[in-house]
Amino acid sequence: MITQEGAIDILHLIDHLEAVITSSRRIPLFNKVILDEEILLATVDQMRISVPQDVREAQQLLEQRHTIINQALAEAERISEAAEQEFQSRLENTYIIKAAEKRAQEMIASAEQHASSLVAEAEREALAKRREAEAYAINLLRQLENQLSGYLTSIRRGIDAVDDRAVEEPRIQVRPPKTSK
Repeated sequence: MITQEGAIDILHLIDHLEAVITSSRRIPLFNKVILDEEILLATVDQMRISVPQDVREAQQLLEQRHTIINQALAEAERISEAAEQEFQSRLENTYIIKAAEKRAQEMIASAEQHASSLVAEAEREALAKRREAEAYAINLLRQLENQLSGYLTSIRRGIDAVDDRAVEEPRIQVRPPKTSK
């Protein structure tokens, strides 16, 4: 599940990126801006840091799954030990021994089935979380790529226009002033 806080962080960084672009110096007559590459790259890095929060949440879910599995196995072990103790305490009576064996097997089977269902559910949830986080990250990075591609295209056009003007305009040579002899 993608947290609202992570989405807010990303939106804040996108707003910051937009503010950097709108507050940058403009190139007269071209409706272009000069961007500070360092600020843009730092903002992109911050965005990369913010996106993995959902991935970290998926990792936490996997850790919770392992905890549940370990708890279920510990419970199964406890049940197994309890059944063994019960079995040993009733060795004298064959009927009781058979009943205890049957009960122990049922408890072990029940615990194993419960542990299996918990593991399966945790794996399904972890997979869903991971897929959701990856889809979110890919979508966000594609949007960012599209925006940055547009900005880079605008920048390249501005550079080309300035270069074209520089080629078209004759160079004015400045001669040094004549010195008196």
